[in-house]
Amino acid sequence: VRSSICVADGWARLWGEDEDCPPRWQPHGTALLATGSTDGHAHVYSVSNSAAGVVTELVQLLNGHTDRVYATSFHPTQMQLATASADFTVKVWAA
Repeated sequence: VRSSICVADGWARLWGEDEDCPPRWQPHGTALLATGSTDGHAHVYSVSNSAAGVVTELVQLLNGHTDRVYATSFHPTQMQLATASADFTVKVWAA
């Protein structure tokens, strides 16, 4: 499963992308993390990195695929998320 993350000052991809470009984290910022699952859903989490540690909270469960969601990707400039599934569909979700 390829997941992606959105941070306040731009967009960065996690796992499965360019290994030479690590994800960008703000020391005490908040990010959105999107990931797929085997149940056909995509999950969007709020991730905060604070002095107390990393805090995650599920903010949205995206339902619409009928098979595993293998990849997620945030648009580089728009508040949109694309998900790709084993059901041979790509869905674009807008904020």
